[in-house]
Amino acid sequence: MPCRICGNASRRQSTFCGNSAHPEIDPLKVDKIGISGFKSFADPVQLEIKKGMTGIVGPNGCGKSNVMDGFRWAMGEASPKKIRAGGMDDVIFGGTDARPPKSTCEVRIFLNNEARTAPVEFNDTDSLEVGRRLQRGDGSTYRVNGKTARARDVQTLFKDAGLGAAASAIVSQGKVGAIINAKPSERRSLLEEAAGVTGLSARRREAEIKLKATEQNLERAEDMGKGLSDQLTSLKRQARQAARYKTIDTQIRSAEAIAFLVRWKASDERLRFTQNRHKENEERAAGAILALKKTEEALAETELQAEPIMSGKREAETALALAEAAVDTFDKEIAAAQKALEAAKRNVSRTKVDLERTRQENADTAEEASGLKDEIEMLEEDELYGAKAISEATEEHERAHREALEAADTLRALEAGAAALRERQQALRRRHDDLKARLMQNEVRRDQMAERIASLKERIAGMTDGSDAILEMRERIEETSVRALELADLLPEKEQDVSRTNAVLSEKSAQAAALRAELEILVGLNSDAGEGFAKTLIVHEGYERALAAALGEGLNAGTDEASGRHWNGTRLDVKGPEWLPPLSRYVSGSELVLPALKAVGVAKDDHQATKHVRQLKQGMSIVTMDGRLYRWDGYCSDKEGAAEQDLKRSARIRALGEELPRIEVAVGTAQKARDEAAKTLSDTKEVYGSLREEEMRLRRQIAEMEKANAKAMTEKSEALSSLKAAEDILPSIIEELDVVRADLESAVVDMTEAMDAGTDVAALTEAKEKHAERVALESAARSRLDLVNRESDLRKTKLVDVRRRIAKADEKARTAAALIAELNERLQEYAEEVAACEESEALAPDAGQRLVDRLQEAREEFAATSESASAIEKEIVDGRDEVRKRTEEVSVVREDRAAILAELKAGTEALEELNREIRERLNCETAELPGIAGVDVDAELPEVEACDARVARLVRERDNIGTVNLLAEEQASEIEEKLGGAKQAVTELREAVSLIRKLIGDLDTEARARLIESFALMDGNFKELFTRVFEGGEAHLKLSGSEDILEAGLEIYASPPGKKMQTMSLMSGGEQAMAAIALIFAAFLIRPAPVCVLDEVDAPLDDANVDRLCRLVKEMALDDSTRFLVVTHHPLTMANCDRLYGVTMAERGVSRIASIDVNEAVEFGHRQVNAFPASRDRDF
Repeated sequence: MPCRICGNASRRQSTFCGNSAHPEIDPLKVDKIGISGFKSFADPVQLEIKKGMTGIVGPNGCGKSNVMDGFRWAMGEASPKKIRAGGMDDVIFGGTDARPPKSTCEVRIFLNNEARTAPVEFNDTDSLEVGRRLQRGDGSTYRVNGKTARARDVQTLFKDAGLGAAASAIVSQGKVGAIINAKPSERRSLLEEAAGVTGLSARRREAEIKLKATEQNLERAEDMGKGLSDQLTSLKRQARQAARYKTIDTQIRSAEAIAFLVRWKASDERLRFTQNRHKENEERAAGAILALKKTEEALAETELQAEPIMSGKREAETALALAEAAVDTFDKEIAAAQKALEAAKRNVSRTKVDLERTRQENADTAEEASGLKDEIEMLEEDELYGAKAISEATEEHERAHREALEAADTLRALEAGAAALRERQQALRRRHDDLKARLMQNEVRRDQMAERIASLKERIAGMTDGSDAILEMRERIEETSVRALELADLLPEKEQDVSRTNAVLSEKSAQAAALRAELEILVGLNSDAGEGFAKTLIVHEGYERALAAALGEGLNAGTDEASGRHWNGTRLDVKGPEWLPPLSRYVSGSELVLPALKAVGVAKDDHQATKHVRQLKQGMSIVTMDGRLYRWDGYCSDKEGAAEQDLKRSARIRALGEELPRIEVAVGTAQKARDEAAKTLSDTKEVYGSLREEEMRLRRQIAEMEKANAKAMTEKSEALSSLKAAEDILPSIIEELDVVRADLESAVVDMTEAMDAGTDVAALTEAKEKHAERVALESAARSRLDLVNRESDLRKTKLVDVRRRIAKADEKARTAAALIAELNERLQEYAEEVAACEESEALAPDAGQRLVDRLQEAREEFAATSESASAIEKEIVDGRDEVRKRTEEVSVVREDRAAILAELKAGTEALEELNREIRERLNCETAELPGIAGVDVDAELPEVEACDARVARLVRERDNIGTVNLLAEEQASEIEEKLGGAKQAVTELREAVSLIRKLIGDLDTEARARLIESFALMDGNFKELFTRVFEGGEAHLKLSGSEDILEAGLEIYASPPGKKMQTMSLMSGGEQAMAAIALIFAAFLIRPAPVCVLDEVDAPLDDANVDRLCRLVKEMALDDSTRFLVVTHHPLTMANCDRLYGVTMAERGVSRIASIDVNEAVEFGHRQVNAFPASRDRDF
């Protein structure tokens, strides 16, 4: 069986030949799709995808495309916009008026894996069920055969099978248009997917990201190693400071405890004194309160006696005030009554004037209404005459309009005949010109094609292959990379050598500096001690205390007789005790003191010395190793501290004088070793850097060579394709040339016949004049009709206005009548009010005299009660003064009590605050202070100022140390461990960088090779498919934008039958759609997928192109390597499908699916016809 891609014979029963770019094994097959709760599919549905074409049909908006969206979503689509949703939760069924919304949706894809071509982790079964489930608000989960899987693994599974959410096998509604409008750089995705380099590109991007991250990690690891090394040195210094800090901190705690104890005792004494004052104040307050209570009782009794007297005074005072108010009120009422009478008289006069004016206005309104009624009668008579005039004008206009229409019809008929004749003549002339141009164009194309064939043959013969040079360059790169990696492995070792020698040099330098500083200090101290023999004596180790006890101040004495103490050189012949070794055995140096040392014996301890002390003779002495002296005359003494230190200092100076030169020699040796290690490291880094630069230069050079070679191979492939296309096209051009010549001869004959025909010009002119006359008559009749209508409308408007004015006058008359009645009533009311006011004014003098008499009686009664009330009020005032004095005494006592309580509270709070501060600062209770301070509870304590001064001095001493890290020792151990790990990480990261760079180079090489091979195949497929779908013509693909195929775009050049070669953007809409479909199938044939989805791709095509498309799809589906799922509205496409799924929406917002197998339906129809032959004949 021939391969459906290249036409070569297949090695098995399939339509693939075995080419490395053509899959030989059966890929995964999609058997069916299950949808539940996705978009409009509220209920679970399943679609079986069998061999051939499976169609999905239904009206617009019923949910056909939701099936395609679900298919893409299950394969890992992450963008809601790509599946026509605002958000990912929007794909879940949202509910209808009759159904509630769902909380989950799921789409499952059932795969046939009998050939076991799935990825390793899923390749253990013959069938795979891949599902994606979405929980509202919780995100998606993927499952493969019921087990949870990662989204990336599922996407990889489908991509390896040639599918995926963005695969070219899914041709959505807008994909054809996107390819038409896409830029060349955007179209290259078809080539990448056909070549199978999409995965390589993704892996390369991941490798570049990993390389960048690894290089950053390497830089961080190196910085971290350096930082850790510096940190370790600092931590060791901090550990020494921490020890000193802890010692001072303990002393500060003890001093603070003493200070707090002193403060606490002082606060406690102040609190007790305040408590005693509070007790005395309470006793004073009790006496003052008792005296105040007695005074208040006496005042209350006096006030009780005064109450009836004061009540009588208040009643008399109230009666007097009421009488005065009644007289004042009466005067005001008299004045008000006079004002009311005057106002009533004014109202009567004003109402009479208003009544007369209203009667006059009513008479005027009646006269106006009478005139308006006469005007209405005249307008109605004019309206009757106007209606008759309108009828006559309308008849005249209709008659003129009919005559104008008849004239227009005659004129149009004559003009149509003349226009048709002119159009035919022009069309024939254009056809003649077009055929003549095509003839010339085809002759030029024939000549150009012949020249192109010759040029392409010559060009192909001169092309060469640069693979050998690229291979040689790769070997050089590999050799350079190996050498660079070897040096990279040596760099950590060299850096460790530099670090080690630096550490040794630092250690030796520090030792030398410390010894020099110690020697300088000791020499300075010896200079201060004077010119004694202690500097010249050499003492065995451990005998310094014994010598200092034996000589005492004589150690620091010299030979100068002028000084206060000196050795005069007198020699003694006294020997020491024979039972003990003499001290002179352990001391050497000055001869002046050695005789004195011979008389001194050395005992190990006090026990041995006291054992023999009574045996000493005159001039003998015994010293112990710890510095105790026993003389022959009974004198004993303890060790001499200063003399001992002088001896030790002198001994140390001599030792330092011997040790310091050795250390300085070691420093020089370490310096030399450090310099050699640093130079070796610098040389190694320099060589490593030059090798890396050489490697990068070679890689850039090989990349340029590969680009040049790829360009040459592409050009050769294009040239071969162009040569074959040109050789195939040349015969068709010659054939078309003959056809054009014949058409040109026929066009000349037709044009001659058309020119002989003529036109009746006189009849046309007469028809135009008659039409113009009828139109003028119609216009005049229309003007007369418009004038009559306008006059009638004006009369009607005026009639309405007059009637409105009459109605207004009637309403005004009614209002005036009502107002007249109201004014008559108001005039009667005002007259009654005037009469009442005059009657009240006559009765006023008698009432006023009665009120004056009552006022005089109230004044006399008030004077009688005021005298007796004054005496009792004086007694009450005196009692209140006494109460006030007693109250002030109580207030003074209470103020003293408040002050004492405040002091008591302050003292208590101060003591509590001191206790709290003790707990916060020392973390102990007050009773524990003596133990922390190291003193007895009743011991005499220093002053607070002295305690604070000691604490401040210790704090300053601690602060002078500076910031201290108390965890420095533990941190130093941790840093040492981290430093080792950091060095190991640097080594591993350098190895990883080399491996990733090599991987990126290998991926580029493989991708470039695949793209070159796939471009040649895709170009051949496109040429063949274009010729088939257009039944002729030619087309080819070309790389543009870059010489490197990894970056080049994909340009389409096509020439449909009878048209010149041009880019796709210049073709018609239908031609563009067919060319885009041919390009999609050309890429698809290189790497077929288990299923190809075509979503309404036939929408812009006519019946002929739809038929070609269906025939092409059915041929591709013959061997079952690819199954086609087609969404369509076109009857021809439905007729070519092997089975149909109808998507309906019987229930609003809910999609359902009904299926029918077309082949089975046809067979069923045949069986029915064969079963009833009589019925069949009758129907025919």
